[in-house]
Amino acid sequence: MCRISQTVEFRVQEALAAHDRGWWLTPLDGKRPVTKDWPNAPRPTREEIEAWARAGNIGLRTGARSGVVVVDVDAGADESALNLPRTVTVQTGRGRHYYFAAPGVPVKNSVGSVAPHVDVRGERGQVVYPGSVHPDVPHVYRWVEGLAPGEVDLAPLPTCFASGTTASAKSAEGGSIGTPYGRKALEDELESVRNALEG
Repeated sequence: MCRISQTVEFRVQEALAAHDRGWWLTPLDGKRPVTKDWPNAPRPTREEIEAWARAGNIGLRTGARSGVVVVDVDAGADESALNLPRTVTVQTGRGRHYYFAAPGVPVKNSVGSVAPHVDVRGERGQVVYPGSVHPDVPHVYRWVEGLAPGEVDLAPLPTCFASGTTASAKSAEGGSIGTPYGRKALEDELESVRNALEG
């Protein structure tokens, strides 16, 4: 009973801290959002977040909403080959979530397209947030020691994970992302990444 209480208080503490740093959350049932049309839901209040965190799991809404793209690396991935930079990191039930600063253009969600057992969560995506409990294994999502927010900065998203980037003349906020020349250069770079050989 004491351990359950500690987990709930940890989840509430982390959820409110996320809200204070401008990150957007959503309530979960296990790993799945429970709010109808959650990607388009307005930013929740502190009171809503505390209620969700006391009731159960919560998720971080990724992409432009929170300014975060998450690389989800599960067991079985060749993590050394990914060569990930030091960044905010979560220990999950079966791997790690690496948090990166969202680039200036939307990043699509992908499952295994970058590498086996590696997913990317960008626009209209979400990941289970620290303090939540994995629905399949008895594990509480926690920050990796020394890699929590405030202990390390969000690293820029590595180019190889931006292969699903949406090359558009408008950013997620609806503003311009540059000149026609700049957009063309970006589109050419993205095409090169998409066509690059694995590794």
